[in-house]
Amino acid sequence: SDAPERFRLFKRLLDEKVHQWHHVSRYAQAMGCSEKTLTRICNAAVGVGAKAFIASRLALEAKRLLVHTEMPISAIAQRLGFDEATNFTKFFRGIEGRTPGDFRRQFDVSL
Repeated sequence: SDAPERFRLFKRLLDEKVHQWHHVSRYAQAMGCSEKTLTRICNAAVGVGAKAFIASRLALEAKRLLVHTEMPISAIAQRLGFDEATNFTKFFRGIEGRTPGDFRRQFDVSL
């Protein structure tokens, strides 16, 4: 099966497009497969579906920007492809259980 190779392609696309593409459908379309197939490939490789994998990759990028830059949260939201900062905050809280601001403050030793 070429599933491992297709998963590598998915990860490569995700690295390039995570700032623009948040939906499984975009990646599946780019890879020429169905969302169901992409989710199966992802599940086989890492034990989670494509949607969860995209969300965790997006959250990782958000955390990196929150900790390692001084960018305002609204700018991070925009950089990550959210049309509204409130949507970004809702997404982040859903994954991390706290707001981006609370997450950043925990790493801010200057306080």
